[in-house]
Amino acid sequence: MTYSSTDDDSETESNAAPKRRAETLGAQRRDRVRLSIRVISFLARVGPLPSDDVARPESTQRGIARGLGTTIGAVSKVLSLLVEAQIVRRERRHVRGQVRRVRVYFLTVQGDRMAQEIVTKLGSARSDDRSPDSVHSQ
Repeated sequence: MTYSSTDDDSETESNAAPKRRAETLGAQRRDRVRLSIRVISFLARVGPLPSDDVARPESTQRGIARGLGTTIGAVSKVLSLLVEAQIVRRERRHVRGQVRRVRVYFLTVQGDRMAQEIVTKLGSARSDDRSPDSVHSQ
């Protein structure tokens, strides 16, 4: 049986499609991990809930997305994973400037530990990247 060039092309394309899909999924996972690290760091900077039970707007999905310069949808997916992993806790609270209670997010004890590790690793990575010349010029 003789194959034409169009048969070969379609066979190659059908083999390439799963590979492209896998590469896309891999890139999405890496992006999600990067965003997870950014969310954890952001929530560490926002800090725990105030004692008066009124949360800061930065602890909502919208506030986190705005603070990180990303979409609410992306933040929502990452927060769901972090809540499931017990790194972040979700509660309904009153938020300054809003009439009704909304979901707010804050780090658990495990999340606090992870945030400290992230800060330590990022800090040491940044100091490794600095040359003696750049440190003196600051």
